[in-house]
Amino acid sequence: MPAATKTVRAGKACSPAAFQRPSAPRTCLVNRIARTARRLGVASVGLSHVPGDGDAGPFYVKLGFRYTGEVDGVERVMILELDRG
Repeated sequence: MPAATKTVRAGKACSPAAFQRPSAPRTCLVNRIARTARRLGVASVGLSHVPGDGDAGPFYVKLGFRYTGEVDGVERVMILELDRG
């Protein structure tokens, strides 16, 4: 995979007023990821995490990521498939 040339700051698109509902930060983050990925022509976003007590897996699942069944070393691979909307 080629090295990234740009960094996207998710917080820049999430206004404080948007955080009045408990799920708002999560929704804002997912929307920012999806908008940026679509703009780049990406159909899905992948990541991985190290499993264990207190790992990030449940957080990513709440964001809409799902496990692919793949393992990268010791890390479990997840994907967020984007709709075209």
